[in-house]
Amino acid sequence: MLYLRVKAIAETAGQTDPPRTDDELVAEMKARLAKEQWVSNRAIWIAAKNGVVTPFGMVDNEEEKTALGIMARTIAGCRGVENKLFPKSLLRGRGHWL
Repeated sequence: MLYLRVKAIAETAGQTDPPRTDDELVAEMKARLAKEQWVSNRAIWIAAKNGVVTPFGMVDNEEEKTALGIMARTIAGCRGVENKLFPKSLLRGRGHWL
């Protein structure tokens, strides 16, 4: 199901994106995150600088990290993504707090 969501998002990406401010990019990414029920962490921090969107935080797995990177990349006006999400699955067995 996650694959189908990402595919749908990618297919709707525009080829000629209008310029947008960093604040607009952050607002759009936050709005997209809020709509998706498959997002595991509602406390993901979003930044943007010079059109490059950077999501920070922890997610369940590598697939979700990739999907959220694609989600950011498909925002009209996004010039790039610096994906700083960390998959929680990489921490398994490294501490008692998970």
